[in-house]
Amino acid sequence: MIDADLYKKRYLILQDISNAIVISDRIASLTDYLLDIAIKYVNAESGSLMLANERGDLSILSSRGLDAAYIRSFGSQGEDAISNIILQKRLPMLVQDITQHPEFLSPDRHHYKTRSFISCPILFRNRPLGIINVNDKKDGAPFSHDELELLQIIANNAAVALENAALLNRLKSAAADLEQMNRRLIDSDIIKTEFLMSISHELRTPLNAIKGAIYYLDNHDTASPGERREFNGIISTEASNLSSTIDNLIRFLEVEDESLMLDKSPINIADILNSLPAGQLKSALSARSIRLTVAPLSGPMWILGDRLRISQLFMNLLIGLSHYLSPDDAIDLSVSSTNDLLSFLIDLSRPLPRTILQQLNSDTSLYPSRSSDDRVRLYLARNTAIAHRWSITAENENTASRITLTCPLNRKETLNAYINKSIDLFVDFISDAMDINICSVMLSDDLTGELRVTCARGLDDKVVKTTSIKPGDKIAGWVALEGKPLFISDVETDARFSKKSIPQYNNKSLMSLPLKIDDRVIGVLNLNNKNSSEPFSEQDYNQALALIDSFSKHLRHAYAKQLSEAEIFQLMASLDLNITYPVNTHKRRH
Repeated sequence: MIDADLYKKRYLILQDISNAIVISDRIASLTDYLLDIAIKYVNAESGSLMLANERGDLSILSSRGLDAAYIRSFGSQGEDAISNIILQKRLPMLVQDITQHPEFLSPDRHHYKTRSFISCPILFRNRPLGIINVNDKKDGAPFSHDELELLQIIANNAAVALENAALLNRLKSAAADLEQMNRRLIDSDIIKTEFLMSISHELRTPLNAIKGAIYYLDNHDTASPGERREFNGIISTEASNLSSTIDNLIRFLEVEDESLMLDKSPINIADILNSLPAGQLKSALSARSIRLTVAPLSGPMWILGDRLRISQLFMNLLIGLSHYLSPDDAIDLSVSSTNDLLSFLIDLSRPLPRTILQQLNSDTSLYPSRSSDDRVRLYLARNTAIAHRWSITAENENTASRITLTCPLNRKETLNAYINKSIDLFVDFISDAMDINICSVMLSDDLTGELRVTCARGLDDKVVKTTSIKPGDKIAGWVALEGKPLFISDVETDARFSKKSIPQYNNKSLMSLPLKIDDRVIGVLNLNNKNSSEPFSEQDYNQALALIDSFSKHLRHAYAKQLSEAEIFQLMASLDLNITYPVNTHKRRH
C-alpha cells in the first residue's frame, strides 16, 4: 500500500510542474526548474537534464552538483551506453549498485559519491525529448522504487511542459513572421497607392493634352495650316512624353538588385522546403498532374535572406517551370552544401525550351507585350535570386533539365544576423525578468563610433530609426565613452546631465550599462520604466549588471575568431538554449 507521504509527494510534484508550465516558455529556464523539482523530491544531491536534438544527439542542458569539466567532456563510452539504452528502449532505469553493471562503468564515474542512480526518458507521444538523471542520494542509501516512480511522474509531466514551451516558441516565431509580413503588406499598400496616384497623373497629363488637340482638330474644319501644325506638334510632343513615361515605368518595374530592400534574417531552409508542397503551389501542380519531391534534410540548414521573398522565389520558379512539363512529369528538389556554398538542385523530367533556358541564365528584360504568366513568374524568381546575390543556371541534360540555385555563405553577414537575433532575445528576456516596458540596445558603428538603436521595446519606431548618438554625448554616449555603468535615481537632479524627464517615462530613474567584449565597448543597454512605476532600486541595478555580464560572455563567444560559420548556424538552431543567465534572476511563481 502506498503511504500518505508518497501520495503527498505525487500531489506536490504535479502542482509544481503545473506551475512550471506557466513560468516561462524559455527552455533553459524550464529545464533548470524541472531538474530542481526532481532533485528535491527524490532527495538527491546531483543530477542532470539532457535534451536530444533532431538527430537524437544528447547534450546536458541543466545540471546540479556536476563539475564543469565533466559537463564539457560528456559523451564518454559509459555515459553513452546508459543514454543509448534509455533512448532506444524508452524505459526508465534504476541502478542500485553500478558495480553490478560493468557495462555502464566508465573511468570518470569518480564524480559521483554513491553507486546508485536513476535515469528516466522524457517522452512525448513515445517520441524521446531527452533524459533526466538523479545521482547521489543525500543519506548515501540506494534509490528506491518509490523514488523511481516519482521521477517517472516528473519525466512524464516534464515532457508536456517542454513540448508546450517548444510549441509556444514556434507559435511566437510564426506570429512574429505574420506580423512582419502584415506590416510589409500595409507599407506596400501605402506605397502602391502613392505610386498609382503619381503614375496616373503622369499618364493622364499627356493623354489629356493629346485628346484636347485631337478634339480641336476634329471640330474645327476651318483651322488654318499654322493651327494644324501647332496642334500636331502638341500631339507629337505629348506622345513622346507618354512613350518616355512608359519606358521609365518599365525600367522601374524591372527591379534591379541594388534597389531591392531585403529584410534579411536567419532562415532554416528546412522550414521553407517543408512548406512548399502546399497552398497555391500544390494546387497548380495537382491541376497539371505533376509530382513534386523534396529531398528531406538531415537537420537544420541555415541561410540569411528575406523569408517572404525566398518562399515566393521557390513558388514562382516551380509554378513557372510546371508550364513546360506534361502530365505525370516530375520535379525533384534537393540541397547540397559545402563550407561556403549552398546549392538547390531542381531536376525536371524533360528538357526546357531554349528561350526559357536563356531567360533563366541571362539578365533579359521583360516587356508586357511578350510576357505570359509563366514567364513573369520565372522573371520574378530570377530577380529575387539575384537580389540575394545567388547565382542561377539552367541546362538541358539529354531527356531532362536541371536548374541550380547557388547561395554563398558569408561568415560576417551570418555573424551579424546571429548577433542581432541574440540581442532581440536578450531584450525580450531582460524586459520580462526586470518587469520593465522601455528597453533598448544601441550598438556602435564600426567606422564612426556613433550609437544606433539595434533593438528596442517600448520606443516609437521613428525614435528607433532616427536616433544617433556620438560617443560622449548624452547619457548613452557617456557610458559608451567611459565604459562605466550608470544608475541614475533622478535624471533631473543628476549634476552630470541635469536632463528634463520626458513624459513617456513614468519615473525619473534609469540605468545605462556598457555592453563589452573583453575591454572594448561595443554598445549600450538602456533601461527605463518599471511597469510598477516605481524607481529602480539597488537590487535592480545589481540584477541588470549580472544579466549584461552574462550576455557579454555569450557575445564574446560568438565574436571569437575561431568560431566557424557552421558553428554560428549551429548556435542559431538552438539560440534560446545558448543564452544562459544567472538562475537567481529568473522570475519564478510558486
